[in-house]
Amino acid sequence: MEIRNATANDYSVLRTLAKDNKPLDLHTPYTYWVCCNYYSQYCFILEQNHRPIGYIMAISNKDCVFVWQIAISESFRGQHLSGILIDAVAKKA
Repeated sequence: MEIRNATANDYSVLRTLAKDNKPLDLHTPYTYWVCCNYYSQYCFILEQNHRPIGYIMAISNKDCVFVWQIAISESFRGQHLSGILIDAVAKKA
């Protein structure tokens, strides 16, 4: 497993993972682009063999960090992978 910061070019990856992970709300492509572009330090993608299997999208101001969405592909759930994503945001915060 590898974790990396999302970039503005990853907005569609996050949106696709959100769409495939009900009951997450599916936002506009622009919403995902804004988070990946302006808050990339708090947006991470979890990959296995260079294939995205999860993400966390968070935003911040100077006083707090807010986790907007977190998703793990269904076939990878139950492996405590969301903790890896949460730890990445917490470490950055």
